[in-house]
Amino acid sequence: MNDERHGQPSASSAHRYALCLGSFLLEQSIQQPEVSGADAQIGNRIHGYLAGEGIALNEEEIRIATDSRLQEIELVKAVFPFQDRLQIMREKRLWEYDADFSKSWSGKPDVVYHDATQALVIDYKTGRGEVQHATGNVQLRALAVLVQISRGPFSEITVAIIQPLAGEPTTCTYGAEDLVRASSEMTTLMDDIRKPGQPRNPSTEACKYCKAKEVCPEAQGIVQKLPALVPRDGLEIVMTPEQIAEFLAVAPLAEAVIESVRGKARRMIDAGQEIPGWKLKPGAIRESITNPELAFARFMEAGGTQAQFVGAITVAKTKFKDAVKAATGKKGKDLDGFVEIMLEGCTEAKVTAPSLVQDKEVAK
Repeated sequence: MNDERHGQPSASSAHRYALCLGSFLLEQSIQQPEVSGADAQIGNRIHGYLAGEGIALNEEEIRIATDSRLQEIELVKAVFPFQDRLQIMREKRLWEYDADFSKSWSGKPDVVYHDATQALVIDYKTGRGEVQHATGNVQLRALAVLVQISRGPFSEITVAIIQPLAGEPTTCTYGAEDLVRASSEMTTLMDDIRKPGQPRNPSTEACKYCKAKEVCPEAQGIVQKLPALVPRDGLEIVMTPEQIAEFLAVAPLAEAVIESVRGKARRMIDAGQEIPGWKLKPGAIRESITNPELAFARFMEAGGTQAQFVGAITVAKTKFKDAVKAATGKKGKDLDGFVEIMLEGCTEAKVTAPSLVQDKEVAK
């Protein structure tokens, strides 16, 4: 597989490097293929579409891409009141070079707009999950440094995260002095991660996208010590609130390591290697109706009624909202209010079981 990063550090992993300095060299020591989950594959298709690669998207993906582009247009208007000399760069990898003019580290902004004095750097996020605000986002800070080096100098660079499924974009603006400090921070970070013997600090955040977690001794140590964190008196778990808090803090990391090992097992078996006592079970086939109009017509021909057909359908509120948006062009609070009016008396609210989440203020 072609590695456009040439084995060098990347801005996309800068946040992880900052949390775990030893993770870069450990990743370099293994031959781990890139494996994209379903959500990542959706994100890659949407990114390709927005970059003009002519990728075919389904209806939901088109909505996400369209909303992303609309938010992008509004951001550009806000940052650049005058756009007559505006230059645009999409999906181009930028490099920083070392003292010997060799490639040192890189990053690929989704899109960059700039004129002679300032730039706007945009990163698309296509999921619903929580994403760090643009302020303090290490990946975006690294990208700002690369844009300043390769396209600047600029007196000001604004970085932004566009995540339409999570609301409005978040932004952060770096002045000239901020960019000097950021450049020094990134240079130090990218130098430090190349030094042998750097500490590895496993955590849910640091290990989430690390390809080496399945072989990382420190991450494996978290998994190995979990049973010792659950003392028992017979069948009853005996733990203090503090012990429970410690266990819950490391459990997601252990789960990530375990799932990473499962993924490796699946790849090995699929490649013909034997893992004693384990095999791949074929995936389940799940069918969905993709042509409801034809299904309805045939149902009516068979003697069914419209009421019976409607009774067999479940309408997701989020998809209904998307359909209303497409039909009316409304968005934001106007869309929310209009949907609530349309659905008045048509919905039933159910409360799910409470779920455990970490109190981040207390955790600090």
